[in-house]
Amino acid sequence: MRNVASILALISMSGCASTPPVTTHYYGARSTLELKMVRTLGCDAQNLPVIATTVTPSVAHLADPAQPRSIAFKGIDGSMANSDITMELTADGRLKSINATTTGQGETIIKAAIKLAEAALEGDDDKSPIITACKAFKARFADKPQTAAYVWAGSLSEAGPTIQLKPDPLSSDLATDFIALLGEPCLRLGAVEAPASPATVSPDYAARFKGVIIEARQPARRELAVSVGPKGSCEANHLWTGYASVAQSGTDYKLYVPKAALFGKQVFAASFDDAGGLIKLQYAKESGAANAIGVAQAGLEALQTTPAEKLAAIKAEADMIAAQERLVKCRATPDKC
Repeated sequence: MRNVASILALISMSGCASTPPVTTHYYGARSTLELKMVRTLGCDAQNLPVIATTVTPSVAHLADPAQPRSIAFKGIDGSMANSDITMELTADGRLKSINATTTGQGETIIKAAIKLAEAALEGDDDKSPIITACKAFKARFADKPQTAAYVWAGSLSEAGPTIQLKPDPLSSDLATDFIALLGEPCLRLGAVEAPASPATVSPDYAARFKGVIIEARQPARRELAVSVGPKGSCEANHLWTGYASVAQSGTDYKLYVPKAALFGKQVFAASFDDAGGLIKLQYAKESGAANAIGVAQAGLEALQTTPAEKLAAIKAEADMIAAQERLVKCRATPDKC
């Protein structure tokens, strides 16, 4: 289920009530990345490595203090119309809803990719360093595959183009002692691709507009790539590529909510994902005529964040590691599979 935050403003004629001069402040979103790579290593009868790799990047969207915004409720009033508008914020100050009920989810998982590689790290025809390392691995662990996890977390807009992935503390010894087999992994951040504005109005309409303006930002996307190679040349072999949504590097735009009409009813509705991306935009009149725009955020799936779902995610990762180790063992020692 896609994570959605919604705005819904209803403007209708029902007398001469007035909206107080309240201005509510909120923030745009910023995106951070947490990337985890799990490598399971075994050695076959020829003392060559069999390695299974899973890459799981997740993006968290948080309030961006550098992007303060506000909505003045008074601007929606007409001279002889009653307006009803309610605003709700997330705990960290992002716009969540106006006259709408939504369910927020703080993380977005992009993709989990698995790749099996055999003897992927030798740079030439000389396999002797690999064979020697595999013999040492088998002397220590026999036919039992071993798993190392590598992690990185940071801002998607501030990080450098190539980042070395470091093993977590529990994997440090294995990753260091057998770097000749596991290699040195890294994350490459590609160029930021800013989107076009999802909603525009003519300069003439903007100049004469009276009502409320909602400031929003359509998130950009950035290519991610995970590679591994011998020490000092981590980009030798590409394992995974994908894209992440980057809220703070997106395109700013405005949504126009007109003043209440003297006669009839006007409806404005907009839906956003957790990164602030516009999903749906609708303007309607009492007659039922409407203009709706849907904006897709391709390649992103919502990651549930309730305690039960978190436990399920942990169990799923443990199951994945167990399955990955079985896979490597079957490839490395088929007679013991």
